[in-house]
Amino acid sequence: MNIKIGRCGGICNTLFGWAGVYEVARINNADVVTDLPEMEHITLPRTTFQTNFDNYINFNSNDPNVVRNNFKLNPNFNYNATCLWGYNRRLSWCNPEEDCLFPIQKLKLKDDILDTKIKDVCQNLVGVHIRRFDYQQTNGRFIPSSGYAIPDKWYISIMEQIVERFPNIEFYLSSNGTQQELQIYYDNFKIINNKNINFNNDKPSNPYDPKTLTDFIDLFALSKCKLIIGSVSTWSMISFILNNTPVIYPETSDQNLTSLRQYKFTPREKLVNINNIL
Repeated sequence: MNIKIGRCGGICNTLFGWAGVYEVARINNADVVTDLPEMEHITLPRTTFQTNFDNYINFNSNDPNVVRNNFKLNPNFNYNATCLWGYNRRLSWCNPEEDCLFPIQKLKLKDDILDTKIKDVCQNLVGVHIRRFDYQQTNGRFIPSSGYAIPDKWYISIMEQIVERFPNIEFYLSSNGTQQELQIYYDNFKIINNKNINFNNDKPSNPYDPKTLTDFIDLFALSKCKLIIGSVSTWSMISFILNNTPVIYPETSDQNLTSLRQYKFTPREKLVNINNIL
């Protein structure tokens, strides 16, 4: 049996969709298939690439009958999974009593040299993910709202608190903001970005779209930092899930470093002392 995962919006939503399909495939002893060329940047366990999907049946992971049957599917058919990534993200959680990896944590960059370069550059940095135009502040808390962004003063406040304790700290910056929007960070902090990670995109063994490869570099670079200052975004979620990286997650406008958390996307979430990390 094969279960197909297609495009579910952006890269991170698609990866969460893949994680859900991976879990359903594991339950059914099936294989995952995809035709997304950008997924060739990374190793995907139990997953192969193909282009012919004739006679595939649409599989809705919210179907009550499928849920009641513990996601057991008819082994005589191949399935095309719908992109209910929010539900599939729940499928990717581990049981709190188990010591296990989430499917997302099984993902690896195919280029070992590039992966080593990212680790060498980022292992002593604080990652910062600045997401633009998704959230606004209401009564001191951040809530979803198209057209708004978490304000710069929140990120700057957290970064200043870290610099006060660790004056020589450097930050890895990942953002969909423009250079003009981000200039305040470059003017006031020691910033590194994906341009500091040299990689050869011309060699035949690495025939990837440069923009997509840069996106994956950002995700894995954030994950290899000592700490992530995150945004309310699946991009931040993927980055700290990949390597169980401690994260400061946006909660309130006057937030301080006591909000530092170690997320494992289970009830085992805990607070962490920043002095034990940096």
